[in-house]
Amino acid sequence: MGNRTEIGQGEPAAIPAWRSRLREYMRLMRLDRPIGIWLLLWPVLWALWISANGHPDEKVFVLFVIGTFVMRSAGCVMNDFADREFDPHVRRTADRPLAKQSVSPAEALALFGVLGIVALALLIPLNRPTQVLALIGGVLAVTYPFLKRFFALPQAYLGLAFSWSVPMAFAAQTGELPPIAWVLFVAGVMWTTAYDTIYAMVDREDDLVIGIRSSAILFGKADRGIIALLQAGALAGLALVGHLASADLARLLAGARAAIVPSISEETFCFAAAEALLAGRPVVAARIGAIPELVEHEVSGLLAAPGEPEALALAARRALEDAGTADRWGAAGRERVRERTAPGVFVGDLLRTLEAATLAAPSPAR
Repeated sequence: MGNRTEIGQGEPAAIPAWRSRLREYMRLMRLDRPIGIWLLLWPVLWALWISANGHPDEKVFVLFVIGTFVMRSAGCVMNDFADREFDPHVRRTADRPLAKQSVSPAEALALFGVLGIVALALLIPLNRPTQVLALIGGVLAVTYPFLKRFFALPQAYLGLAFSWSVPMAFAAQTGELPPIAWVLFVAGVMWTTAYDTIYAMVDREDDLVIGIRSSAILFGKADRGIIALLQAGALAGLALVGHLASADLARLLAGARAAIVPSISEETFCFAAAEALLAGRPVVAARIGAIPELVEHEVSGLLAAPGEPEALALAARRALEDAGTADRWGAAGRERVRERTAPGVFVGDLLRTLEAATLAAPSPAR
């Protein structure tokens, strides 16, 4: 009975201590404030989708999303380690684990080391250019917290670190770094600099007292105007990215015999089909839960069932090359396209585009 009482008395004391320690580690990694993860994730997702023409590799997608969580956590740990002597004197940061000494510097470095090992492990399945770029990104993330002592624009440097995932994503998806990647990167840097300057404006008075540099201090009374210019620059950069992506799609369609448009969304299908039809290319639409269709000017062809790529390729080739097959499916296929898309908001645009392509392009050979 005595032993049982001792165990019963010991367990409740041990469990809260363990949970308290874990809670402090989570706070050190800012897992209680996930907004930073989303801000870091947006440029990653932009780059993955644009570099892959809307269909990123699943493995690359998972690795980059996990890597975003890991590197943001590691960056927060290193930031608090570097600022552990300053944070107690800033109202917003005085309650951080290192500032109030609920976590020791040695523990913080150990946690950073574990997160770094996880990040390196995530690089193993990726190609060599991505691995090299990731190492550069790691240097940016580690050195950022120390620049605030002497560099007047650390928010711009944070923009470099936060947006470095853009060239990494392009390298992982394509093995290349086209101009559109760098335009998106610059847009990300301006966007990050703008919102982190707003963040720094909260700490401006405290930072002036303790000698920390920031863009909010540098910009002074012109802060709001400069932030507006940075945001306008970011929007202009994103608009240019959209233009370049459309140009890339046009070049891709120009060299294609047909556009295969798999989609679970009627809106996505209509936009992609419109682009292809304007380029005078037939559309193979492999829609989820439906029969793929071939649309070439006024000629439509029902192809193979979804999930049969060889049959789909054979049927597409036959429909493209055999005028008799196109004639047999023409009227019925066109009516099927009209019926299937009639309820959608984009139907009018799709049909008008189809009509424009029909009038502008020569009729299929008979």
